[in-house]
Amino acid sequence: MPSLPDENKLLRWLLGPRAVFYGGLIALVMASLCAIVLYQSRQDALDRARETSRNVALIAERDIERNFELYALSLQAVVDGLAKPDVMALPPHLKAQILFDRAATAKYLGSILVLDAVGNVMIDAASDDAPRRGNFADRDYFTVQRDNPHAGLSLYQCPIPVANYGTVSPASRSAAGFRMLTARSPGSSHCHQP
Repeated sequence: MPSLPDENKLLRWLLGPRAVFYGGLIALVMASLCAIVLYQSRQDALDRARETSRNVALIAERDIERNFELYALSLQAVVDGLAKPDVMALPPHLKAQILFDRAATAKYLGSILVLDAVGNVMIDAASDDAPRRGNFADRDYFTVQRDNPHAGLSLYQCPIPVANYGTVSPASRSAAGFRMLTARSPGSSHCHQP
C-alpha cells in the first residue's frame, strides 16, 4: 500500500491553508468576472436606452417640425390667394375652396381665419357661407402681426379657449392683411407655466 501516504499527503494539501487560499483566489476571480459581465451588460442597456431616447426625441422633433411647416404652408397659400383680385371676387363658397383647399380638413388643424385690420373675421375655412363672428384685436397673436407685419409665423405659448372656436393653439401670419391659424389642441386645455 504505497499509495496511502500519497493520498494522505494530497488530503492534507487539499485541507491545508494553501488550498483555501487558492480556492478563495479562484472564487474571487470568478466573482470579478461576473461583476465585469454584469457591469458591461448594464452599460450596454444604458447605451441602448440613450439611443432609443434620442430616436424618440428625433421622431417627435421631425413630426412637430413637419406639422408646423404644413401649417405655415397652409397660411402662405391663403396669403397668396388673398393677393389675387380674381380669387377675392369669387362667391364665398368658391373663394373658400380655393383659399383653403384641403388644408382645413387636416387632423388637429382647426379653422384658418382671415382677419381684417381691426381683428374681425373676414373669411373662415370652416364656413362656406358667412364666417362665424369674432374679433381677435385684443389677442397676442393678432397684435404681434399688427405691430410687426414682417414677424412671419408666430406661435402662441399654450392652448387657450376662444369663443365659438373651442380650445386652440394659435399660430398667426401677416401679409397684406392679418391671418390666423387655429390648431386644435389634442391635449389638455391648459398649460403649466413656470
